[in-house]
Amino acid sequence: PHVGGIHLAHLRIVERMAKTMGDREFAEKCEKWLADGSASMENKLWTGKYYLAYYEPDTGKKSDLVFGYQLDGDWMCFYHGLPGVFQQDRAKVTLNTIRDTCMAIAPYGAANFANPDGTVAESEKFMAEGWGLDYGSYGYFPPEVWMLAATYLYQGEHETGVKLAESCMHGIVKFGYTWTQPNIVNGSTGKRVYGSDYYQNMMLWALPAAIERKDLAQACAPGSLIDRVIKAGKNAQTG
Repeated sequence: PHVGGIHLAHLRIVERMAKTMGDREFAEKCEKWLADGSASMENKLWTGKYYLAYYEPDTGKKSDLVFGYQLDGDWMCFYHGLPGVFQQDRAKVTLNTIRDTCMAIAPYGAANFANPDGTVAESEKFMAEGWGLDYGSYGYFPPEVWMLAATYLYQGEHETGVKLAESCMHGIVKFGYTWTQPNIVNGSTGKRVYGSDYYQNMMLWALPAAIERKDLAQACAPGSLIDRVIKAGKNAQTG
């Protein structure tokens, strides 16, 4: 659902571009790809409370772990002023599940993975399922936390979104990572697991728009925070 949702978000964006350019033929292709891709995800991955982390129909191999950042495709759409790519009622249920699992086990941010019953998923389990690097049972990436927090905010769950973002930022400030920006953080302690100088953490700057439930164009409009920051920077250079 993570990669699939991102692909569908790309299609939504490109479909709008095609319509704007008057390319109806390509827009219709995007529309069909969207419908087919969405149907595949909704029919094959939905569990009733969240989407399977992955499922390979040809082999039957699947993971029942709750992946905390499975709805990134929705955030991309909301930030671009477009409807989400996941079924709306299911996305709401999924956010509740993530809150009760990946967020519940991590005082800081939200763990990448959790068991469906809300218990900690041992890293050995998801390593055995082929997830690659060992991020630790509580590991997460700060920019993913910003995107998940923004998804809650766009969905009208202001308190949850702000609380999630604050918990991640609290760890970064508490342990002095403000200027070294960690790549992977342990959600149980807030301490760095790996990496520094990861500028993808500047995703934090997408949060003000989500807090106000504005899209990217609105967030850059005259008088907006971004507009005021840019003008202040230019004035400082010429002042």
